[in-house]
Amino acid sequence: GVDVPINDQLFITQTEIMKSAVEEGSCVFIGRCADYVLRNHPARISVFIYADKEARIHRVCERHGISRDEAIDMINKNDKSRVNYYNFYTGRKWGKFDNYHLSLDSSLLGIEGCAKMIADVAKIYLSETPEEKQI
Repeated sequence: GVDVPINDQLFITQTEIMKSAVEEGSCVFIGRCADYVLRNHPARISVFIYADKEARIHRVCERHGISRDEAIDMINKNDKSRVNYYNFYTGRKWGKFDNYHLSLDSSLLGIEGCAKMIADVAKIYLSETPEEKQI
């Protein structure tokens, strides 16, 4: 047989787990191309959370106790990895606003503010009928 690369095996397994989990009930997935994997699920809400570079640098320095230069390096490496992973497995552009229902700036809203907005949007969206969602 054909050997499937380990990264592809992981993506396939994650996809199966996500699709199975949403059949069991409400879920929150962070990353893993969930917006794409679950794009046809009727109750899916996709959110892209971003922040300006300075806010990201500050958060990484605080969280990991590292220098500004180390934080910048970490952010750049992580972003490159995310972009490559997302673009490869979805054929879409990572961070492009029209891939998501909602995009939130955590440097403006904060983590708690983003969480509250997502919860509020989910409450509204999930209470609408399919006909209301077509508008």
